Amino acid sequence: MCLPGLLTLLLVLSGSQIRGTRPQLYPCPFNSMCSCKSSDVSCISVPFAKFPNLAAGGGGAGERINHADVIMSGLQVIENEAFTDVHIDSLRLMTNQIATIQHRAFM
Repeated sequence: MCLPGLLTLLLVLSGSQIRGTRPQLYPCPFNSMCSCKSSDVSCISVPFAKFPNLAAGGGGAGERINHADVIMSGLQVIENEAFTDVHIDSLRLMTNQIATIQHRAFM
């Protein structure tokens, strides 16, 4: 077998292994317009005036989220104790209209 043929075979095998291990996207329990996979949450262009209760995702208090995106959602307020019941390792709040972050929002 020539080198290009071997390289093609390796790429095909690698691709099939990668496809088999990717978590599926599904609607998030707290808002079906958001997408969830494994412990990642993505809410893009989902209208929110205040930060959503991500702990309502089924895991309840103490739920851990690796990454959360709330992007172009019209988010205006992050209320006190918005993150009390959930631990988020990485959070992106981009292209929103955040006017108020209450004093105890991240406690």
